[in-house]
Amino acid sequence: MDKEAVSNRCLWDVTEMPAGSHWDLSRATEVRDPYEGSVQGLQLVGPHPRSMDLVSPSGADFKRYATGWEERYSVLIRDRGKSLTLFPVVSRTSFFSYKLPPPSRVTLSMFPVIGHYGTVEVLNIIVPNKFETTALGHDRRKALEQLLDQNIKAYVEQGYPAFGNWQPFALPHNRGPNFFTVLTDPEGRILAIIDAFGSEPGLESEDPISDLLMVVELLALAKAGTRAVFRIISRRAARKAAQKLLPRLTRTTEEQISALAKEHPGLTTVNAERALRGPDGAVATLSGAERSGARELKAADIEFRRRTSDGVVVLRREVKVWTGNQSAFNETVSKSAYQLVSGGGGEILVQVPSGTNARSVVQRFKGTGGLSREQQAARLGRYRSMKLTIVDESGRVLLDEPLELPPLRTE
Repeated sequence: MDKEAVSNRCLWDVTEMPAGSHWDLSRATEVRDPYEGSVQGLQLVGPHPRSMDLVSPSGADFKRYATGWEERYSVLIRDRGKSLTLFPVVSRTSFFSYKLPPPSRVTLSMFPVIGHYGTVEVLNIIVPNKFETTALGHDRRKALEQLLDQNIKAYVEQGYPAFGNWQPFALPHNRGPNFFTVLTDPEGRILAIIDAFGSEPGLESEDPISDLLMVVELLALAKAGTRAVFRIISRRAARKAAQKLLPRLTRTTEEQISALAKEHPGLTTVNAERALRGPDGAVATLSGAERSGARELKAADIEFRRRTSDGVVVLRREVKVWTGNQSAFNETVSKSAYQLVSGGGGEILVQVPSGTNARSVVQRFKGTGGLSREQQAARLGRYRSMKLTIVDESGRVLLDEPLELPPLRTE
């Protein structure tokens, strides 16, 4: 493996580094700004992409190891040849990591760029002759998904001549969708549809990343002259085989998602799915309004039980949606803790608006009441057996840690 090539295609993840913030009046909350000098990127972790702030290492030369397509469209190339811009997708496995010295608790990691994503107009998606479509609405989106499923190549190319062996996938129409947010490999081949929109409202992609059997680790480094190209293997044609490893949601789970969303207005599907994923070998059971005993205040939203005759509860999880002020957040967490404490603890999953500074909100919660550190530790003692996970509407994890204060020093 050419380590020089890999290192030049790596980006630092600075998502957890201190950054500026501003007050969002519409949300009545503090919103974190992107890290200065960073570009937005994605990392494929689990069934859904994770948003990241990424910066190029000092002295790195991404352009030298970029593909011709990346030289035209990647945001990482300042003098790129086209106006259309796509953003990096990085591997889930880091190439290099190190911990910053105390008092910082941040671990910096470098991740190789393995693909790109971005929103492109249908005219800038090209397909082989005879595979273009005149379909509209949901049928247009499904037409592109079917091409990908059948392993028919579709590329992102801006202003490609409409003659020869390739044609635009579709022409713009007032019904749309006229734009697709896509995931591509380093040569611009479309691997998955993340979203589809314009002009018909309410169009959402039915092509989740979890249905894409993709090997996104560093599989091979194929050299072409002085260039090195990361390959992403996409086995879309083997969707049936993929379903054995990454099954679609069962009807029962779909019903649970609907019930959870109904009980918690504003909860997005991605976060409802996350809430229903528990320990291996455990089955989720809702404790919502449709179940007997749900009127008891201390019933958690979800219980995960072992798939055995004893049905032992291995995890309890409370779900909340927060869109208000700091007082509302404090009440949300306190109520969740009260609902979990009788069962010996568990997890609290809180969905917050995108851009929320989760760390700041939690610190203000812990500092409520102007108590001393010892008094606050005593107040937060009941949270010792609880973990708090904060996510935004897209499913991005903003904070995931035990809720209690760090242990007090006794010397």
